[in-house]
Amino acid sequence: MHTFVNKQKDHFIEIENQHSRVIKKQLATEYGLAKPGPFNILKWNQHLQTPQDAYHSMAGKARTLLEATFNVFNITGENAFVEHWKSIEKPAHWSRMPNPLRHRQSFMFSDVLRLAILMPFILRQFLKPCHIKAETLNSWHTNSGIRQNSAVLKLCTCWAIEAKALKLAFSITMTESIYQELQESLKKECEILIQVSE
Repeated sequence: MHTFVNKQKDHFIEIENQHSRVIKKQLATEYGLAKPGPFNILKWNQHLQTPQDAYHSMAGKARTLLEATFNVFNITGENAFVEHWKSIEKPAHWSRMPNPLRHRQSFMFSDVLRLAILMPFILRQFLKPCHIKAETLNSWHTNSGIRQNSAVLKLCTCWAIEAKALKLAFSITMTESIYQELQESLKKECEILIQVSE
């Protein structure tokens, strides 16, 4: 046990002595000392995330992204979200959805997909750094160099890309150009998620 603690201290010292943030991050990951961020659950795990079909794959990803997004809100952010969610205009033929913050575990995939379409609009109306937990903002800044305002922009952009990817994935026809656009959207979303999952 004593040897393990000394080895761990040596790893911390080695990481701190590096001048490059990239090298620090690589060493921390290599030694298993990096604290995972709130969006880390969206990283691909082939044993847990093997999709069975497009509907469940895309809706499952949207549900996980919703969960991760709601988990970074502080109380002020949750209250602001609910206020803007209640006031946003929804199509008349949609079934009534309960409060997503309190009842999201009971959402069917159709509700998740509807909320995913609304998320970019809701977030752009209210989201500011003061709505995100301070420890999350600090973690993003320390691990990825993401500033507070940039974090808000990345979160909004991620949701805009998610909504676009859902639209493309569920197109009535899938042409080669739609497929390529979907692939590019998913790649952009993945890049953002990697940055904020640290």
